[in-house]
Amino acid sequence: MQPAIYAEKLEQAQQLLAEYDLDAWLILVRETSLGGEPALAMIAPFDLTWESALLIGRDGTRTAIVGRFDQAPVLASGLFSQVVGYDASIGDDLRAALHHLAPRHIAINYSTGDVLADGLSHGLYLRLLQHLQGTHYSERLVSAQQLVGALRSRKTATEQTLLLQAAEAADDLFLLAARYIVPGATEDEIAAAMHNALAERGLTTAWPADICPIVNTGPVSSIGHAGPTQLQVTPGDVVHIDFGVRRAGYCSDQQRVWYVASDDAPDPPADVLHVFATVRRAIERAFAFIKPGVLGFKVDAIARTTFAEAGLEPYQHALGHGVGHAVHDGGVLLGPRWDRYIRLRRIPLLIARPLPSRRSPLSTRPIISTACACRSGALTCIT
Repeated sequence: MQPAIYAEKLEQAQQLLAEYDLDAWLILVRETSLGGEPALAMIAPFDLTWESALLIGRDGTRTAIVGRFDQAPVLASGLFSQVVGYDASIGDDLRAALHHLAPRHIAINYSTGDVLADGLSHGLYLRLLQHLQGTHYSERLVSAQQLVGALRSRKTATEQTLLLQAAEAADDLFLLAARYIVPGATEDEIAAAMHNALAERGLTTAWPADICPIVNTGPVSSIGHAGPTQLQVTPGDVVHIDFGVRRAGYCSDQQRVWYVASDDAPDPPADVLHVFATVRRAIERAFAFIKPGVLGFKVDAIARTTFAEAGLEPYQHALGHGVGHAVHDGGVLLGPRWDRYIRLRRIPLLIARPLPSRRSPLSTRPIISTACACRSGALTCIT
């Protein structure tokens, strides 16, 4: 990621603390090179080995309490106004930093509904309670879910640019993929061509490469999160590709659909056109409905109503999800009120801005928090 983004996100975090009436955001981590705390990658370009605490205050205070041998990269980042190194235990310095802030509400990263706001392990939570023994701060701990969700959803100007560049890079690769969608080509071969083009451009896939892209040809190909197979493209097939690019730390997630013409059916069948038109209409209606303050499930309901009006079965997933530093970036979800989608978010402030139309066919549209990307779509016929 670009260095400026970390400073932008820390400034944003401070503003969100005030918005949600929180006094401090405490991120407790250890051995971060092994993963485990998704929020860290938004605000810091370094890994931390020893038990470490990053404390962002509503008043602008930014304190990093880290092991002595982790100090150098934290200091070099210039992101934290105070960097404290310790040897034996983080406890005394953590309590001192909290005493200085005297927070009423301390946001920590746990959530039952958003995995990207749930980075604090149960073991580290128990460690935190040990460090706070003898203080009132353990009674002031609250979930950072709202803060983290908003921080991920509300893209800065720099993030918007990077997201759109990732989407444009993916568009170029969809155009390339169309050249390989010919009778006799296998799903694997189409995916390999896209992987080769990614490598030539110095890019990587937005999610694990064995299932990115997802390539489906014909009616017997697996639907969902399954990798490409040896199934061959045959005339009359509908070919679907689900693909995303990671570029400069930010992801795209797009889908495209092609029809492979046959001698008997040079044009897409009526039922295919009906489904495609319904999907497109559902996306367009949902896009038009989005505005600041609308709940995500209400946006999803617009699309479901469109399916019902067209006589189609409802889709068994959410209408849309956040993209950003991760391909499933948490925050706002445009999904139904199902148990598995227990987080509900209001749409943050959006500035509707059209993205210039490109040549690729479109079956999903990227919507970027603080900027909406909208493109006209069409079903491409391969002859």
